[in-house]
Amino acid sequence: LTLVILPVFYLFFSSFSFKTIRMRKSMIFSFLLMVGIFCFLPVRARQQISLKDAIGRALSQNLSIRSSEYSLKMQQALVGASVDIPKTEISGEYGQISSYSKDNSFDVSQSFAFPTVYTNQKKLAGEHMKNAQLDLLKVKSDIATQVKRVYWNMVYLMEKQRLFQYEDSLIANFVKATEYRVKVGESKELELISARTQAMEVKNQIASLSSDLCIAQTKIQRLLNTTDVLFPMESALRPVAWQLFSAQESLSGNPVLKLINQQVAVADAEKRLEASRGLPDFTFGFTSQTIRGIQDINGVERFFGSGYRFNSARLSISVPLFYSSFKARNKAARLRALMARNEVENYSHAVLTDYQMLLDEYVKQQNSVNYYHGQVVPEAESIIKQSGESYRQGEIS
Repeated sequence: LTLVILPVFYLFFSSFSFKTIRMRKSMIFSFLLMVGIFCFLPVRARQQISLKDAIGRALSQNLSIRSSEYSLKMQQALVGASVDIPKTEISGEYGQISSYSKDNSFDVSQSFAFPTVYTNQKKLAGEHMKNAQLDLLKVKSDIATQVKRVYWNMVYLMEKQRLFQYEDSLIANFVKATEYRVKVGESKELELISARTQAMEVKNQIASLSSDLCIAQTKIQRLLNTTDVLFPMESALRPVAWQLFSAQESLSGNPVLKLINQQVAVADAEKRLEASRGLPDFTFGFTSQTIRGIQDINGVERFFGSGYRFNSARLSISVPLFYSSFKARNKAARLRALMARNEVENYSHAVLTDYQMLLDEYVKQQNSVNYYHGQVVPEAESIIKQSGESYRQGEIS
């Protein structure tokens, strides 16, 4: 209601003179119907919120942050799956296995990778978990930054709207003075048309700013994952104290750079894991079976029935005779590690360069602010006051 209907009312009543224009009955009926509809629509009350509270609500409710939290929990769960020992194989046989008689046999075997593989897999899972933690911090930092930008943009738009409303009041007085001067013959009709055009331009700017505020308010609702109608608690723009810090300090606390550095650690862990996969695998097995019949034991014949079992254990080692695929994966892992290190260097250079450019831009804008506050604004206020008096007294045509 505040952002849409009031500006419409403002433009409607400011654009027509009820003394010179007779409204038709259908137009009046449509206008009153629109008023009635919006009066009975449920309207949420505007809630003022501080920047600190807005950031706090975003960090606890934002859906992107929630997704990153789920990703972290998933990586924490995967740490327990890093030691992935294959399934135990159990097999059995029945029939004429070793002789004419029917025997039975069962076999149990278990394969293992080289222990270094499991150690490296667990280390890699730990690095992925750290990567998810740093990614969560990065997402939180991004969301907090977006909230700050939208929040202060809303304050800026409201301050700009107040300035245009002040300009509208000035132009309204100018239009009244022009109408009087035209009436007494001191000015031409063209000057009055120009004054009214300027007044409508300002009204259009006010309506446009109301739409921009609607858009900004929708953005902050999305960031905070809420349907509440929120507006900044600050009523006007104010200078923000900013402490200069070195370029190297800007690198040390950068969440994106921390995440990229962690990706280097992940790439190194992957490289070690791929290298260890070329180590031998082991398989341990146990077999138990019956061999029914007469057996010669040291020259003595002896009968073995189904109640006697013959047991054996075995150990096998698997080695890669064809090493080309392992070699290719190791090479790819090394290249990934080099890429990650190059990305760290590239991003660090970009951060330092951008920081210096932003610092120069800050100094430039700060000089402009000091100039406007110290000289332009006082002079403008004096010009407005003196020119208004002079125009009303006929000294300015």
